[in-house]
Amino acid sequence: MPVEYRSPKYDLDQSIDVARRITDRGSGAAVSGAELAAFLGYTGTNNGAYLNRVSAARMFGLIEGNANSISATDRAEQIIHPDYPQTADRARLDAFRSVPLFGAFLEAFKGRELPDEAGMVNALVGRFRVPEKEAKPVLARLLLSADQAGLFRVAGAGRMIEPTLAPPPSAPAKTDDLSPLPALMLQDSPDRRFPKIIEATLDLMPSGPPWDEAEYEEWLAFFDQACRVYYRIARGSKIEKA
Repeated sequence: MPVEYRSPKYDLDQSIDVARRITDRGSGAAVSGAELAAFLGYTGTNNGAYLNRVSAARMFGLIEGNANSISATDRAEQIIHPDYPQTADRARLDAFRSVPLFGAFLEAFKGRELPDEAGMVNALVGRFRVPEKEAKPVLARLLLSADQAGLFRVAGAGRMIEPTLAPPPSAPAKTDDLSPLPALMLQDSPDRRFPKIIEATLDLMPSGPPWDEAEYEEWLAFFDQACRVYYRIARGSKIEKA
């Protein structure tokens, strides 16, 4: 029996907005269905449009939970609050592919010249078993979501191509347990009494009393770290006397 592919009633950006209404409440927030309906402007959770919005957001993998506690997924957080631009780009692509129909359509036409509208409608009806009366609006949401996922960024609207996304910058290598500090702070000049990194810590000392215990301990820890970085002293090592 031919596979019937599911697709959302709303596009990707509209579905991201559902997750954003939850993240606006704070990181890791969870809301009830009644709250989410109100945030989206619906009268209640039995509203058909609300149910379709929630279903679409789930299909894109942007929200999770039950009617009593709905939260945004990590994928949604990566789109709404990305640490790097490519983080959001990758999450949008993953969201598009997670919709069964959209992912199958992408695999069928990826990199190829897309058919005209009639040809794409025929593909949806014949190959993907989309009901004929729904095919045109389904196609419109699919193409709009593809654009929102960056699939037309490379070659325009005629071809769906997954853009090559650079990996996020790797963390700088650490020596033992010493935290990296800006290179500028390691630079010295002939007229400096102390290395710049040391002077930077001295500049943090108060100009006069009082100086409470907590502030002193915080400064002392920073000074210790600065000395260890500049003089390359690993913790637990001993300095040999001349």
